[in-house]
Amino acid sequence: MRFATLLAAVTFAACSGSSGSTGSLTGSQSFPVASTQLSEICGACGADSSGAPSAMAVFLGDRPLASVACVAVGADGGIGGGDAGPIQIVQLQLAAPGLATCSGGSASGALAAGTFPIVDEGVTDAEVCGNLPAGTQGAAAVLVVETCNGLSGCNVSDWAVAGSATLSAVSATSASGTFDVFLGNATVPDAGELKGTFTAASCG
Repeated sequence: MRFATLLAAVTFAACSGSSGSTGSLTGSQSFPVASTQLSEICGACGADSSGAPSAMAVFLGDRPLASVACVAVGADGGIGGGDAGPIQIVQLQLAAPGLATCSGGSASGALAAGTFPIVDEGVTDAEVCGNLPAGTQGAAAVLVVETCNGLSGCNVSDWAVAGSATLSAVSATSASGTFDVFLGNATVPDAGELKGTFTAASCG
């Protein structure tokens, strides 16, 4: 499962929280957001030739992400953390146009403000790094709702089957925007609508 902890490819970011990072959730599977965090993903394909990010993951947690050593992020977005108790997380991954065709080296474009349609990969380990359907050309996003238990890994309960995310601002170390998605899972194809807002900064 790609959303479980990937110890071999994890980059640990230790911090006490990112000043100015905020978020909110309403609707199905929502919870009070205690903290947000931004991480670059997808390894070499996660940046264009200038070094600007072409893929990012935004995390919204129900308690301070710093309490699980912020979030440890693998190259494909798999996450782990410290050995603290469970934390609820909504993870939104964003991909610039051209990421789906990146097979190594740098991607052909960087993330920019705009709309990112949800891609339903139909699996619990949905992610934008090398897993987007063939033919995906434009900007894309995936979203999962998961519960993570430190280094024991994460369990996904729902993923976005439709909707979109909007980036209003993005840089190498911060991003802000909104999302409006419809959730589903293997047994309940329509698990309700989830809306969110985020202003997230890199941890570290």
